[in-house]
Amino acid sequence: MNLNFQLILWFILLGLSPQVCSDSKNSEPDPWQGFNRSVFAFNEAADQYLLRPVAVGYNWLLPTPLNNGLSNAFANTFEVNTMLNSGLQAKPKNLSLSFARFAINSTLGFFGLFDVASELGIYADEEDFGQTFAVWGVDAGPYLVLPLFGPSTVRDAAGLIPNLYVNPLVNLNNDSLVNYGRIGLYFIDSRADVIAAETLITGDRYIFLRDAFLQNRDFLISDGLIEDSFGDDLDDDNWLDDEF
Repeated sequence: MNLNFQLILWFILLGLSPQVCSDSKNSEPDPWQGFNRSVFAFNEAADQYLLRPVAVGYNWLLPTPLNNGLSNAFANTFEVNTMLNSGLQAKPKNLSLSFARFAINSTLGFFGLFDVASELGIYADEEDFGQTFAVWGVDAGPYLVLPLFGPSTVRDAAGLIPNLYVNPLVNLNNDSLVNYGRIGLYFIDSRADVIAAETLITGDRYIFLRDAFLQNRDFLISDGLIEDSFGDDLDDDNWLDDEF
């Protein structure tokens, strides 16, 4: 993809975000559902006939220790995203923890194949540009399903391009087979990691995956501090009357 086109697309998406959904908590989060379901159907077909069979074969072929090691190595590269975005969000503690994880796993963990940092009790909150934009006050905008990439929002789609540029796993300006092979292996490994979780999906797959994605993004953006409104209903003196 041409660099200038990527930058133009990034600014367009970022510019749309505050305008298309001025209050994401009170407005319809999925006004583009017709379009999104069409893209979702395409993604489902691509997954059913290509990605999932390859991922199943990947899990069958690779010994579990090697499979886990590659997953750890890929996850280690995302510590670079977390470090940078922790700095942009003024979170020095999380930045230092992420740096420690990256340094330890890249050395003692043999280029990230072993998650030594977690064994030592060192954890950091995952951060990316979508979360940084949220902290900076950019609204999420409508829910958006991207071809192949899957669930997103306008804000997260705008953060996708800088996320790719920052991550050492990806080199968007490198057309070599090694670069494409590395990226392809990451997607296959990521798909293989969630095969076991497919049994948890119930009902309308589109709705289930949309709601799960949006709830997870809220969880990450708030660093796990999600307001629980369950008790509010119990505090209402008329809740029994409403039910019966």
